[in-house]
Amino acid sequence: MKNFGRNGESGVSLVEILIILVVLGILVTMAIARFGTSTENLKRQNIAREFKVNLERARFDSVKRRASVCSDMSSVTINSATSFSASTDLNQNGRLDLPDETRTVDFSNRTDVTVIGNGVTLPVTIRFDERGRAFLRNDCDPASIPTATVPLFYFCNGTCTVATANAQNANAIFISPTGTVAMMTGNSTVPTFSDPAVTNINAGSGVDGRLTNWTGSPPSPTPFPRLGQYQTAGVIEKEIGGEVKEHRFVRAETHSSHEEAVAYSIVKAKQIIDEQGDRIFG
Repeated sequence: MKNFGRNGESGVSLVEILIILVVLGILVTMAIARFGTSTENLKRQNIAREFKVNLERARFDSVKRRASVCSDMSSVTINSATSFSASTDLNQNGRLDLPDETRTVDFSNRTDVTVIGNGVTLPVTIRFDERGRAFLRNDCDPASIPTATVPLFYFCNGTCTVATANAQNANAIFISPTGTVAMMTGNSTVPTFSDPAVTNINAGSGVDGRLTNWTGSPPSPTPFPRLGQYQTAGVIEKEIGGEVKEHRFVRAETHSSHEEAVAYSIVKAKQIIDEQGDRIFG
């Protein structure tokens, strides 16, 4: 006699499918939210890092040009909560030709990042003298040096305060009285820096004559585009023994504009010449 009973069946019920879809939806939503937060944090860090690099370039430029007069000091100005500008000797003629040598960075349309001051009111200008020291007043009064123990600025995602800035929503920029620049997360402990030892020496003392009498061709900047930026690069040439020697260099620094990359590549080439002289040609 045949058994017409139902055979055992296996499978997934509609309720189980719905549960799986709900869980997947939650996981995807969390992943998208985390990815979005990471993207905004990266944008904030890039803008804060760009500001830090401009401060370091301004300091280097003033030291290189021995800028002792306040009006001739390279500087970075925070114009508003969403823009800053840098004034440096871009054409390498040894002086500031303002306003032609002022470059403004406006990030209001790029992200929701804003800048707040800590004990300073925007707009504010940071100037550097021939020793790299920082000043916060237009007259470069020695009393206007930055406070040594607190960050000077915070770059925040959206709106934040000094009290609410933390590692998730802000980056802090610290500038010491001697001009050292540090970038930290919003709630980091401020580093301490000792004042440099300064010794007066006679002009030309201990200077290698081979470095002060460069007879080669002026360096040629050759920056090239890479990942939306311009890479520092250049060529240094010199005739030695009737033969033209060539040294090509590429450095890790990148720049948002071709003009800035050209100016910095020339500075880097001169630094290489000063430090190594003819040794760069092997």
